[in-house]
Amino acid sequence: MEYDILIKVGASMLMSALVGAEREYKSKSAGFRTMILISIGATIFTYCSILIGSPGNADRIASNIATGIGFIGAGVIFKTDNKVNGLTSAAAIWAVAGMGMLNAIGRFGDAAIVCASILMVQFLFVWIEKSIERYNQIHTYKITCKFEHDTLKHYEKVLLSNRLRVVSGKQTKTKDTIIGIWEATGHSHDHEKFMKDILKDDKVIDFEF
Repeated sequence: MEYDILIKVGASMLMSALVGAEREYKSKSAGFRTMILISIGATIFTYCSILIGSPGNADRIASNIATGIGFIGAGVIFKTDNKVNGLTSAAAIWAVAGMGMLNAIGRFGDAAIVCASILMVQFLFVWIEKSIERYNQIHTYKITCKFEHDTLKHYEKVLLSNRLRVVSGKQTKTKDTIIGIWEATGHSHDHEKFMKDILKDDKVIDFEF
């Protein structure tokens, strides 16, 4: 019995260490030790569930692993400004726990496939994600300039001339100045061209991007 649990925990440690090393290399909140401990925990709870549960109810403890992992995953998700971070780490935690459960029931080959799939997503698919982001980036621009008739409409035209699509816009007038805030989407090159055009504009008092 001791030899059996040793193999299963060892397999979970090895596989989760590979996933954890990738998270640690990228300085993510759920790193090397966290992934290993999560996988070991999932393996132990599933193993205990098989030992303690009756033949028709062997999943009694294991079924609650998903709930427990949900709390841990929520702990690595946080919001900064208008961006949510940690979702990938939380999803990796979920997948690693499932991998540990597979090891606990002796499905080492299936667990290895899951491990390889996680690493493929983390290493290879990131290039696809970056390519998508380059073609469809969302930037928020804030332009402050002296108030003149149709001033902000001019900058909206500059956005459109650079092939950027305006998602939302807001205008605020304070004394002699007017502030325009736009959220625009488009290719990274088009965003760069727009920013260069605005930075060269002498009428712009303040530009945030």
